[in-house]
This record gives sequence, structure tokens and C-alpha cells, in this order.
Amino acid sequence: MHAQKFSFSVRLTAFILVALVTASFLEAGARLVLAFEEEIRRSRLLSYPFRRTLILDPYEMPSPDIGFHWVLRPGYRASARHLASEKDAAGSVISAPALAEQVASGNAEMELRINSTGFKGPEVDHGHSRFRILTLGDSTTFGLGSVGYPEALAERLNRDGATVEVINGGVEGYCPRNILYEIDRYKALKPELVTLYIGWNALFAEEIPEDWWERHLQVFRVAQKSLRAWRRMVVGQRQYAMQMYHRDLRPDRAAAAAFIASYRPSFMERIELIVDEFTAAGSRVVLVTLPGLFVLSEEPSSRALRIGHLPEFTANPFVLAAMSESYNEALRAFAARRRLPVIDLARWSEETLLPREDYFLDSVHLTKEGLNMIGDFMAKKLAASVGQGRGR
Repeated sequence: MHAQKFSFSVRLTAFILVALVTASFLEAGARLVLAFEEEIRRSRLLSYPFRRTLILDPYEMPSPDIGFHWVLRPGYRASARHLASEKDAAGSVISAPALAEQVASGNAEMELRINSTGFKGPEVDHGHSRFRILTLGDSTTFGLGSVGYPEALAERLNRDGATVEVINGGVEGYCPRNILYEIDRYKALKPELVTLYIGWNALFAEEIPEDWWERHLQVFRVAQKSLRAWRRMVVGQRQYAMQMYHRDLRPDRAAAAAFIASYRPSFMERIELIVDEFTAAGSRVVLVTLPGLFVLSEEPSSRALRIGHLPEFTANPFVLAAMSESYNEALRAFAARRRLPVIDLARWSEETLLPREDYFLDSVHLTKEGLNMIGDFMAKKLAASVGQGRGR
């Protein structure tokens, strides 16, 4: 009897030791993966599993230099009619209807053009004969086909007597890390002024740990990322995006407050690095806060809930509203410390874009009218800076 008990105790101890050693190895491996995440993303070999999840539009292509990264395709040209057709065939539930509306309103032949240096719009003035503004961002900067706030910004400033060149540096899907991948190419343009309007994709990619083990054990973080990637691959990237877009949204302020009570945007360090790079190169940086469909001060309408979309980890629109406000506050605080100018689109939108659902296609993307209004507002805010630059 004693021998049996001893044998069982030995087996149990051995099992516990093996489990602990295995867990330790998994945790160490997870921490190693996260520590070298940037190196993995940059490597064309190691980033292969990530690249398989990329779905690019015809005007985009994989980066020739960095593994999990993409750029605009130089020389691409297409009409709004052609783009609408391609987006519809690809199952885009947001941009396809918006482009179709452009076609229906008589702008079918308006052309999306990617210039020879890989920026949306006309060729860069290689003589740099005008005050140059580089507008960096994601799809909210890239715009809808040929329409975007950088184009409206350029039109308004030049109409008001400024002689400026506005280069649209927006690329759909970009996060601050993607801007840093391309930072040397951007600095080579030697812009007098850079606007930085980015953050939505980074917010959607955040991980908000709810429990102790998720906050302290990185293996759960890596497992969660892997599970989401696996689900996207099994279901299909576009089908998965459709499922996320068509979820029923459930607004709950109290749950949002509890959910992200200690949330701080994890990518602010990259924002600061971008500013440091351009400041050192002699460019002036203007930070831009994020305007969104959902705000903490307003109960979303039934239409807003129908057209809005949220990150995978929540169906509560107030969570996204609180996260974006946390990021906007971090931007304002950083700008105050560094004495940087801020164009506060978030606060402006809460006073101007009413009702909000009339100016947003979804939670973050604006209609053609909304984009033009942003361009006009930014032109007013930047007019003095452009005038000072011309006088130097």
C-alpha cells in the first residue's frame, strides 16, 4: 500500500514538474516572439505566415524590402467606375458603395492615380519650388478613390493664395510602425510641414487583457493572436471581415469604463519616434486627433449602430470611443510637452459633424462631404504656418 502511494506521488510530482517546465518554455518562447516582433515582421522569411493574411487592392503591392508590409503601386491609374467594380467584386462593404455613389453622381471617370514615386496624386515637384506639406496616415488620409482631405486641403490653400504642394502619404491599413518602415523615403521629400493623422488601425489591433494571467503571462497574448489569425485563415479574410462588420453592436458606458479603466495606447512610443525623425530632419510636425463615429458624450443612433464596426475584442461602441479618446488625450499631452501644434479634429467633429452618422461611412471613415470639410478645416489651421514658411 505504501509503495503504491509512493509511486503515485512520484508520478504526480513528475507530471507537475513536466507541466511547469513546459509552461516555462512556452512563456519564454512567447516573450521571445514578442521581443523580436519587429524583426519577424521585417524578415521576408519569418513573416511568411503573416503575409498570407494580407489582402491587397490592385493599387497596392507587397513591399520589396520588408516582409509584412505593403506600399502603393507606382504608376497605377483607374477610374472611379473601374475601382467601384473591383471593390464590389472583392466584397468590400464600405468603399464599394461609396465609390458607386461617386459613379452615380456623375464622377465615374474621376481617376485614382498613384504617381511614379508611389504616392497618391500627381507627380512630386522634384524642383521643390513650393511649400511642401506631407500628409501621413492610413485609409482616412488615402481617401475614397480620387477624393480625400489632402486634395481638399491643397485646393483650399492654393485658392486662398498660398503656393503649396500637398503630397498624400496615406496608405490603407497603415499603423505607426508602417510609417517608421518608410521614414527614410518620407524624409527624402524634405517637407516643410508634416501632418500625422494615424492611429485607427493600431487601436483596432490593440489587446485589452481582462484577467491577471492575460496581463502577466505573454503566452496567452501570443495564443490569442495566433487563434485570431487561424480563424481568419479558416473562414477567409474577407468573410471574416464581413462577419465582424455585421455583428450586433451593444452600447454600454458602464461596461466600457470597467473594460478599459487602465488602458493606455501601446503605440505612443512610435508616434514620438516619428516626430523625432522629422524634427531632426528639419520638418515641422502637426499632430491630428482622431474623429470617430462613436463618442462618449453621445448615445449612438440606430443608424450609427448599423453602419459602425468595431475591433474583434468588443461589440461595445463605447469601448472604441473611450480608446480613441485616450489616444487623443495622449496626443494632446505629448504635443503640450513638446510644444507641437495640434489640429483637434476629434473636438471639431463633435461640434460640427452633426448628426454624426451623416458624415461617416463606418466607425472611422468619412463621406466625401466629410473629407472635404476636414480639408477646409485643416487649411484654415495651417494657413499661418504656410505663410510663415513662404516668408523664410
